[in-house]
Amino acid sequence: MAMPAEDLVLANGAPSCGTVEKSVCRDSTENCALGGACMAASGIMNSAILIHGSSGCGWMGRWARSDQAITNYTPLIATNLLENNIIFGGKDKLANSAEFVLNAWKPKQLFIMMGCSGSLISDPIEEISRSLEAKYNTPIMVLDTAGFNGLSASGADIVFSSVVSRLARPVDKPDPLAVNLIGTFLSGGNNWVYDVDEIKRLLEAIGLRVNCVLTCGTRRDDIERFNEARYNLFLTYEELPSLTYYLQQNGGEKIGYDLPIPLGVSNTEDWLLGVARVFDREENAKQVIKEERKALRQLKFMYNATWLLNWVATKYAAVVGPATWVSSFAKFLYYDLAIFPQVIAMTGESRESVVRAKDNLKDLQQYFNPTILENALYVQILDTVAASNLEFVFGSTSDKSLFEGAGLPHLSVVGNQTVLGAFNFVPYPSVGMRGTLYLLSQMGRLLENTYHEVGKWKSLAYHRRDE
Repeated sequence: MAMPAEDLVLANGAPSCGTVEKSVCRDSTENCALGGACMAASGIMNSAILIHGSSGCGWMGRWARSDQAITNYTPLIATNLLENNIIFGGKDKLANSAEFVLNAWKPKQLFIMMGCSGSLISDPIEEISRSLEAKYNTPIMVLDTAGFNGLSASGADIVFSSVVSRLARPVDKPDPLAVNLIGTFLSGGNNWVYDVDEIKRLLEAIGLRVNCVLTCGTRRDDIERFNEARYNLFLTYEELPSLTYYLQQNGGEKIGYDLPIPLGVSNTEDWLLGVARVFDREENAKQVIKEERKALRQLKFMYNATWLLNWVATKYAAVVGPATWVSSFAKFLYYDLAIFPQVIAMTGESRESVVRAKDNLKDLQQYFNPTILENALYVQILDTVAASNLEFVFGSTSDKSLFEGAGLPHLSVVGNQTVLGAFNFVPYPSVGMRGTLYLLSQMGRLLENTYHEVGKWKSLAYHRRDE
């Protein structure tokens, strides 16, 4: 569910719509529902995606699935609807494209996703899919993922609820120590593909069994046994209403909404103990935490590490990105590095995600008073950052040029779930206590950018006298 326009606020807390033009009330570079659906479906092994929409919708899907390609390649084509198809219908193009996909790649499941144009023209998609499903004995899921249905969380929710409703088997007695992971890429980081394995490792270390992941490298049989786990650990603060309804109807429970993402030492302790408490495994978690801390002991003997930690301490920064991620990253900065996240600009598709992120920050607000922006325009974020006398900004590749253009060093730690979201090829996590080493290495890049001051050195470069 997209946030109502009347809930959007300016940097000063005033309602944005009515103050600025309503046509620009969202400005967060988030994917539409189609992008989120492609991300979710491409995390399921042996799938194929057919987008019934324009060529632009096809490229949106290809960009969105790029993060998943590290662990799983998913074929994707579009019907590339043209003007005459919009007027006279595109059912023949759809049927021929679907048959091509089924013959060429022989997927275990096919997702037919409607873009905006495909959603509007009322082609008999369900009828075509039923005919092909009977012919090829392959489950075909028809999903209305038009952009006007919401943003990426809505698209992911459509896929998650569809696959479990269609494929998951009923279970009489769930495994009491099994857990499903929900919304991996919706957590918001740019290293989430490798973070999933670390989260699974930590959960298994306290005696839990990760039953199914929605979605990352997920097999068909993982989804079929989805109901074997009663508990569903959400790695996003987004509501995901369709999946929530399925869980309510099938005896599933949601956990994790009151926990941070396990970034750094403090967040990891809170997260692991919080999860363990649900399963009465707190003593196991305390032992795991004690062992995990050993990964960081080496830092106190590294001169460069102590120098870096001293340099960043007591500096002021901004954090910009999805509500789930930035609220936890802000706490990592403050509790682990003594950095003040003075400006926290969060985006959330559902109102619930923003409320939960702000709840996650309440303990931090006992010590200082950051400026929190909710779904603000980039120009509003920049104005607030410029007025706050900050040292650097943590955000995404989308806003890097904006802040560097204002003279502020910037580090991309937030994932856009697009082809430009991240280029991480070393399989090492950014979550958990081990992930602290990854995050500190990224801080080193920020330190280098800060000291070089590229713009200033350009102005001081050698010039001939006659220039």
